[in-house]
Amino acid sequence: MAETDTERTLETMKPNPVWDADSWSDVVAVFSDDNLTVRVWGGDWCNDCRRQLPDFAAAMSAADILGEQVHEYPVEKNAHGEKHGPRVEEYGINRIPTVVVERENEEVARFVETESVPIAVSLAGQLTEWLSELPVVYHYTRITSIYSECSYYNKGLMYGFHNTL
Repeated sequence: MAETDTERTLETMKPNPVWDADSWSDVVAVFSDDNLTVRVWGGDWCNDCRRQLPDFAAAMSAADILGEQVHEYPVEKNAHGEKHGPRVEEYGINRIPTVVVERENEEVARFVETESVPIAVSLAGQLTEWLSELPVVYHYTRITSIYSECSYYNKGLMYGFHNTL
């Protein structure tokens, strides 16, 4: 089965209608990056998925990233308990729900089955930590680039100003 964009493949990814986005606004804000891709492996037959994914879907809906940024992969279980489905081997999926967050094709956060906090909270914490660990060189390069652009712009303004005198 191919990736899905806007089509729902998991009933458990229907947003919980009573989930309160205002109470989780700090978590929702972390997912506002348009460059994030969220990959969700789950099964409608799975108790953990039925319990956890509707709230996660509500958080993604509140962050306005449902659609092309969210890919759902339905997983089945064989008689030996092994999981199979789209991209299961590629991403090393052994338990569900598993949610992987990528930014520019790099995995930056992962939730696997159960943790002491909801999926969105766990991933938001990982994303916040990842952002704080970006290399100083990246920030320096970005600041230098912005400074150069401003400096070039200011020189142009000054040149134009001096020519009008």
